[in-house]
Amino acid sequence: MSGDTTCTYQVGLGGYRPKVGDSHETLSRGQFEKAVAESDVIVTHAGIGTIVTCLAAGKPLIVVPRIAKLGEHRNDHQLATAKAVSSVVMIATNADELAAHMNLVRLRGSSPSTAESPFDENFAIQLERFLEK
Repeated sequence: MSGDTTCTYQVGLGGYRPKVGDSHETLSRGQFEKAVAESDVIVTHAGIGTIVTCLAAGKPLIVVPRIAKLGEHRNDHQLATAKAVSSVVMIATNADELAAHMNLVRLRGSSPSTAESPFDENFAIQLERFLEK
């Protein structure tokens, strides 16, 4: 990571703590929205709430779905979610794909001050309802 890169993690209750960055077991909605607003890029699992929030904020988003056969989740619903939104987000299923997407974001030079959401709040609500069906 470069010297001007900071990372914020919501890691859950499993005890994992990254060696770099600021990690939290959980973030309140306000803390999460603040972290999104301050981010240049977001890497997340395929939780629809996170996807909708990040899309509505106009942030570059890399979705890394949890995979059942790796013991990361009970089924592959996150793969289905990722597929459903793959036209508007980047999907990474391994470390090489994640690195390629991060490099693409760096090349594009996206930042919070220049990112504009192509989605309005109504779109985000409709997407969330669709994916919950």
